[in-house]
Amino acid sequence: MKQSAVIIGAGISGLYAATLLEKAGVDYVILEARDRTGGRVLSGLELAGTSAGIHVDMGAAWFWPDIQPDFAQLIERLSLPVMSHGRPGDMLYERQLDSPPERYPAWESSPASFRLKGGMQALTAALKSQIPAEKIKIGHQVVAVSRAGKEVQIHTRSEGSKKAVFSGEHVFLALPPALAAKIDFRPAMPEQVLSNWRKIPTWMAPHAKYVAVYKTDILHERQLSGNAGSRVGPMVRSTFRKSEKQRRPLRAHLWKNAPSS
Repeated sequence: MKQSAVIIGAGISGLYAATLLEKAGVDYVILEARDRTGGRVLSGLELAGTSAGIHVDMGAAWFWPDIQPDFAQLIERLSLPVMSHGRPGDMLYERQLDSPPERYPAWESSPASFRLKGGMQALTAALKSQIPAEKIKIGHQVVAVSRAGKEVQIHTRSEGSKKAVFSGEHVFLALPPALAAKIDFRPAMPEQVLSNWRKIPTWMAPHAKYVAVYKTDILHERQLSGNAGSRVGPMVRSTFRKSEKQRRPLRAHLWKNAPSS
């Protein structure tokens, strides 16, 4: 199977690249190892005991227009509704196990952040809608990339260890550098390049996210912003966020250090 371009990864970067190639009339294919598109964006999970319409971002959740202007412009071009990520109120900080958390006025150390209504998956869904379904190959893990004359061959493995080869003139790596370093390149990439790729951290990779659902807005009742921290653990930082709709459950997102693999 030969295309002008082969995109490895169907996350935000891969899907966005595909929309540009689609508009330019360039033939391409997207190869995605997982059984879904979206990459590290995953929203819309159904939570037990909640009503329909509750969107929980288990992956990427918000963005900063001031430091991500290109991303913000993409959101605007796609006409995706946004909402402010912050909320007024105090924050809590736990210093010792035998003492109650201390209360402090909330503060922000970064520019204003926003979330998408419907979850961040609204973005990947909007991008995917512009791409013909047959050009997205899910369940195709890229194991090797080799040069064959003027072409590049991309070798994949799918369920049942089925193998396939895709050919193209150009290859776009739309996946974290640490994952790209695991691909078998032929001829081999310079070791310094692979070493640098392995050292590039993947944003939020060593973290885990936990979601708790509340029947009432207990944060608003106690005039709390939902931001909390701890020096004693096991959670290093926790952030609570309100539901998109009034009188709906709250979502509590807690992060702790976890294996990045």
